[in-house]
Amino acid sequence: MSNDTIELELLGNATVVQTDGEPPMAAPQTVTFSAPSKSDHVAVLRADPDVSFIHVFPQDDDPKEIDSGLVTTTTVDGKSRSECWVSASALENADRLSIDTQSGQDLEAVSIDVEYRGWKARLQKRVREWKQNRRANKALARR
Repeated sequence: MSNDTIELELLGNATVVQTDGEPPMAAPQTVTFSAPSKSDHVAVLRADPDVSFIHVFPQDDDPKEIDSGLVTTTTVDGKSRSECWVSASALENADRLSIDTQSGQDLEAVSIDVEYRGWKARLQKRVREWKQNRRANKALARR
């Protein structure tokens, strides 16, 4: 891994890949992203439409550094994609990415891409999180 890229082990609802060799071994999928620049504050992760939650785990397993979020659905180039906003620094310092799917089924090939955004997006991210938490709390209150 160079300073220009981030390579993360993919966990959760992602099928383990069989490697060639004797004997065949199971290995987790990996995803590679470009690294954020100093002016990037938010990483917008876009994944397959079945992805419902994304967790970013830090290299040192510090629970304070875990960043995650429910995804929303967006359309990119006419295709439906799941979208999650996480901290760019959390993604840069991570070594694992975990996904949950709506169906609970493992995905054989996971397509995830990233778009970085600046400091204004940090405020937008907090507003999005507040709205999601508010919706979740209202849903719990209705039960």
